[in-house]
Amino acid sequence: MIDLDFIRSREFMRAIWMQLAKRYSDGTVLARLLTIADLKSTKAIGIDREVGLDRSFLRRMYKAMDRVVRSGGVPELYGTTILYDVSKIGSGIINYTKHGLNEPSPDYPQVSHSLVIDIDVKEGVNEWIMREGGLERLAALDEIARQVLGVGLTFTFARGIQARVDLYGIHLGYYKTVPNWQGFVINNLLNAHKSIVVGLVRKFEGITGLRLVYDPMIYDKGRVVRLDFSPHAGLGVYSIPLSPEDVRGMTLDDVRKIQANVDRVQSLMRRYSGRWGVIVDEPRYKSFMSLSRSQA
Repeated sequence: MIDLDFIRSREFMRAIWMQLAKRYSDGTVLARLLTIADLKSTKAIGIDREVGLDRSFLRRMYKAMDRVVRSGGVPELYGTTILYDVSKIGSGIINYTKHGLNEPSPDYPQVSHSLVIDIDVKEGVNEWIMREGGLERLAALDEIARQVLGVGLTFTFARGIQARVDLYGIHLGYYKTVPNWQGFVINNLLNAHKSIVVGLVRKFEGITGLRLVYDPMIYDKGRVVRLDFSPHAGLGVYSIPLSPEDVRGMTLDDVRKIQANVDRVQSLMRRYSGRWGVIVDEPRYKSFMSLSRSQA
């Protein structure tokens, strides 16, 4: 069951906020767009898509979530994989959309896309993940990403699993120094990341002998993902981020118990940085990007 008081708490709001806005000392602000949706009901209730910037944004986020709760729904929270340069606006923007999951197109520069591998886990699809030792085997995907790309992954568990890493730290440098980086982000970066995912999955399958089914639609349509700690109304649990070290020795049933336990979720929040994954070898990723830009 979702604790509706918990998801309106300051601690919960802070954990969501940390994923949305990134401030820098030179005044640069990068932000994801936020969608708050009641997706379980037969009719979507009020959905706001906003850029996270300031305290007024937090108040509006609280009110939007409260509106869904008071209507008998459970607010589920999604953020774009895109991070925009919103340094020039002094407060959040709101784009109203009926279902909340359409591709946003605000008039702000696109700076970065997070790398995401969207992994289905259900009967007939990636069933090996559900078995004893399945998550240990999945953690090999992180080892491959570190070796090949120089990035470490975070695994976010909702119904399925998403392996994620934020790259805005590197992309912001490109944005400020590389001519027409904005054009590359819009026209080529998604395809570059899509190719990375294909390569990582193939290498994983070659090393482990396991078939890893993933959904590439994250790069083709919505470009939004469920935020860490968002309620999942269908399961009655929370999405949670776990490191490869966390999942070793765990089963998917162990993870589901954590997802359903507010105290365990709060414990994860207390050590949460708001960042997805980690960059462990910046030159390795940059060498790949140099190749991708030369082919664009």
